[in-house]
Amino acid sequence: MTTKAFSKYYEQNSNDLLRFANKLTKSDSDAKDLMQDAAIKAYRKRKSFHARSKFKSWFSTILYNTFINRYRRKSRRRALLNEQAFTSGLFFNQTTTINEGLEKLKKADLSKFMKSISKVNVEAFQLYERGYSYQEICEIQQIPIGTVKSRIYFVRNRMKKLLKEANLHVAA
Repeated sequence: MTTKAFSKYYEQNSNDLLRFANKLTKSDSDAKDLMQDAAIKAYRKRKSFHARSKFKSWFSTILYNTFINRYRRKSRRRALLNEQAFTSGLFFNQTTTINEGLEKLKKADLSKFMKSISKVNVEAFQLYERGYSYQEICEIQQIPIGTVKSRIYFVRNRMKKLLKEANLHVAA
């Protein structure tokens, strides 16, 4: 098969083949990568293809085999990493620790800033942070839901401003 013929058949069937790749990988980006790898392999083997009417099935076979080879390679790599993780702690560290000192400092800074905001507003914000819904907060504080939302909005923005002025970077 010539390069021109290969391009023509590939263009005609690329949408169906991409759908098949999506079914295999369950990811758009992985499907596109798989299509590219399979296209390279098919292009290199284009001279061995002769039955023009079966291009789609020929390419689908290459696509499927490429997917299987990738899957097996990933499985072997995963098994190797797990095996080496148990034998050598330096190679693959599976333990993590939380820096409790840093977390305590962050909480102390936040509580210091909270004291500069009115207690009524902070109470609504703290209830919201604990997982209460707006409706539950308005029932607890016996205020309209719009007031609850504005208090939470005010506290959030005030805290952002205070943290920025103090040159502290906390995700908000």
